[in-house]
Amino acid sequence: RKIIQPQVFMPCLELLMKDGVVMIDEAETHVATKNIPVSDFWPKDVKSLMQLPILVDGEISGILSIESTKHRINWSTHDMFFTKAAIDILIITYKSFLRIRAEKKIIQKNDLLHKQKLIIEEKNKDIVDSINYSRRIQSSFLKKTGRLKDLYPQSFIFYKPKDIIGGDFYWFNQVNGNLLLAVADCTGHGVPGALMSVLGVTQITRAAETVIGTNP
Repeated sequence: RKIIQPQVFMPCLELLMKDGVVMIDEAETHVATKNIPVSDFWPKDVKSLMQLPILVDGEISGILSIESTKHRINWSTHDMFFTKAAIDILIITYKSFLRIRAEKKIIQKNDLLHKQKLIIEEKNKDIVDSINYSRRIQSSFLKKTGRLKDLYPQSFIFYKPKDIIGGDFYWFNQVNGNLLLAVADCTGHGVPGALMSVLGVTQITRAAETVIGTNP
């Protein structure tokens, strides 16, 4: 078989584009089909032909072609409406398939997002739990504010780290009747800053113990 050339089939296409439907009773003698050679797209001995465009959302997505090779058919308006109804059912089925496939993809995507959300929430909880535990460790190094209030009833300490824990810290102690007070800011936020603050509190405490030891 020869492959059909576009220019050979053009008269039939022009007729289809013009009238929206092609109904040819005598395909062998009709001007639009008599010169079309046999090919993979055109069966041998086509006697009658009906073609209708498949419109999806106002655009031609294909052509439905019905050929008779055994006997001539006198196409009627009833045949045309029946075929159009079949096309409408085909289009509705196709669009329903696309909608169901799109919904399935959305469901799969939502399931994936939900799983990722659960993973992130679990990781975030682990991180927050770790930070809260670090805060308890850091708090154990900071002196209780009640002690300062005992010495200075009108005093207060406002301590609010940026990320639960941080590098800011306070320190105070009474040495030889004098109050030693320090307010410090270590480099960093969160866990790194808290680590530095613990080192800072430890070193200041050690220095104060040395002073107390040498100056009773």
